[in-house]
Amino acid sequence: MANQGHTIFLEKWLLQNSGIGDDSSSRHSPSLSARAIIQAWTDLRDFFQLESFEPRHLQCLKTLCAAQNVLYVADPQAKLLMSILSLPNVTLPRESYSLFLRLLYIWVRKSSKQSSGMIDSQLKV
Repeated sequence: MANQGHTIFLEKWLLQNSGIGDDSSSRHSPSLSARAIIQAWTDLRDFFQLESFEPRHLQCLKTLCAAQNVLYVADPQAKLLMSILSLPNVTLPRESYSLFLRLLYIWVRKSSKQSSGMIDSQLKV
């Protein structure tokens, strides 16, 4: 009998690998202004002009994750995150991966059923 692979749900995998639920992330963070959240997304979009992941981009990810209780990650933002993660010639700091996964987890948790096609298309990344 062939060995069947273990089926894992994307949401569960993101939860396990994003660090959400760790003691360090369960602390309540100070509320962030909408301006800080918008600026963080803007700076991440600017990443493609620089083609280099700088310390400020890591800070943007931290800012967005700090606002995870009030943050909504829409499909365009999820595409942005996936695009950054899928770039072959960009070296990301090790610390950034858990932040990307947290944001993607927020997207999966709060996304509508209409996003399921995008989720399927991004699984290879």
